[in-house]
Amino acid sequence: MNEAFLEKYGLVTGISKIVSYHDLNFEWTDNLETRDNEGVAIRITAEMQTEFGLKQETMYGEANAKNCNYPYYWAGALNRGKARSTLMLIGAYGKKGYYMEEE
Repeated sequence: MNEAFLEKYGLVTGISKIVSYHDLNFEWTDNLETRDNEGVAIRITAEMQTEFGLKQETMYGEANAKNCNYPYYWAGALNRGKARSTLMLIGAYGKKGYYMEEE
């Protein structure tokens, strides 16, 4: 991982430091998809104020028996969606190789 990136955000515990640093807000769907206790998917939008106005990024979080080691699929989907939308919002998702630990 890029040392400057880690230093800028003081990363020790992960995505929550970035959320706090930028004072991000989130909105999410109550329910995008459920499959009889097999899994869930929700849409998450992260937003922050910039000098140019409000910036938003929307991503999806999903959790199911194949990608989640615990039965709390809504919590897993919410965490994944928040992490993905946060990294997308600051321009660090995917292209620079940053993903949340559970990916």
